[in-house]
Amino acid sequence: MMEPITRQDMFLANAAGQVNSDLPTPITREEYYLNEICGRLDSMERPTDTQVQTAIDHYLDENGIVFNTSAEITEVLNG
Repeated sequence: MMEPITRQDMFLANAAGQVNSDLPTPITREEYYLNEICGRLDSMERPTDTQVQTAIDHYLDENGIVFNTSAEITEVLNG
């Protein structure tokens, strides 16, 4: 992971989830918008593992996709 050097780096690193430190007070219009993006990303609710699994299962079921378990794949590969 790279260390942020410039003020813009600090905002971008925060938006990328690499730095959780306090951001500097925005000075330029660009920094203002980057700060707003960081704020929106921080306020986004992250799905739980169960919600992600439910969404995946729903997608697979709706599209008729059969997913083999790792045990089934191992069995096929090993004969």
